[in-house]
Amino acid sequence: MVQQALASTHGRHSKTLYTPGQALALVTQAWDPHIAGRVGDTGDAPLQVWAVAGRSSPDALRTLSKHKDHCVRVVIASQVHCPPDALVRLASDRRRDVRLAAALNSSCPPQALAHLAQQQDDAVLCLVAANPSSSPETLQSLADRAGMPSRAVRNVAVNPASSPELLQQLASRAAPAPVRQETLMSIAANPSCPAGLLSRLGVSRQPDVRRGVADNPGCPPDLMGRLAGDPHADVRSAVAYNRHCPAKLAIQLAGDPEPMVVSNVANRDICPPKALAVAAGHQDSFVRMAVARHLSCPPAVLGRLANDPERAVRVEVGANPQCPPEAIVRLLNDPAASVRRAAVSNRAKVSLRVALAQ
Repeated sequence: MVQQALASTHGRHSKTLYTPGQALALVTQAWDPHIAGRVGDTGDAPLQVWAVAGRSSPDALRTLSKHKDHCVRVVIASQVHCPPDALVRLASDRRRDVRLAAALNSSCPPQALAHLAQQQDDAVLCLVAANPSSSPETLQSLADRAGMPSRAVRNVAVNPASSPELLQQLASRAAPAPVRQETLMSIAANPSCPAGLLSRLGVSRQPDVRRGVADNPGCPPDLMGRLAGDPHADVRSAVAYNRHCPAKLAIQLAGDPEPMVVSNVANRDICPPKALAVAAGHQDSFVRMAVARHLSCPPAVLGRLANDPERAVRVEVGANPQCPPEAIVRLLNDPAASVRRAAVSNRAKVSLRVALAQ
């Protein structure tokens, strides 16, 4: 059967890509109605075609892109490693579902997306508007097109391929209040949004727009500082999780009264130890758990949290490889079995690292 052929081929030649003949034979076998069980029932054939396509050479994908069955062509049009010339052809396919798959593919060439942008199909236009491979010119033409669905305009607004000039235009356009707010939210979240426009959106009356600005990696430090004092916790929470948030602001937000703000500080991949020390005193146990599991948590803070009244916090302390030896010893005698198990496992890992280092 096809599954056996795929499994045996994968086992023997895991680095070998299917040739056009091999791929076509496997796909034909998968799509055979007698193998599927009964006429009209393809069973798990689409999954098998996906498996074949994922291990096919560029020439094999070109061959399959011309397959008579549109379901096969949909699968090929969805492959990110599909050759550009095949995607150009699939973008002009007579079947709508094939064209939709090509429009969704981030590897679709800009010229093919420009061709798709000329269609009158709203679903296709929305996908082209969201595709990061669409050219700035294509996105501009979509934004200028009369009667564009609001969803497509929002996709253009959030697409990082949109030019700063286009984002400025979209931010200045009049529109019904709900549509305008959603468009401004999309622009605020766009990493290509220019600093000047971000500053303008940062004083919006809409908290959701300010939250998008606070979450934007290009948000200027001075604007981020203002948003760190925003009255809405969602906005401050976005600042806290922004990977470009300055250490000074992270320390400030670690003392925020809202648990979700402090949690976002403690869950950052890179967090100042001082911010973790401040967050460790928060009344919310989930915040203290996040601090206790952070690999940058200072040993002194872990030592304090080893006495936390919440068992779950002590478990995180016991499992943290930065936990100081004296805290591990204390946790080995903890009344909770789960805490003792975490400490035993951690001690074993530390002993192994010491042994390997010698």
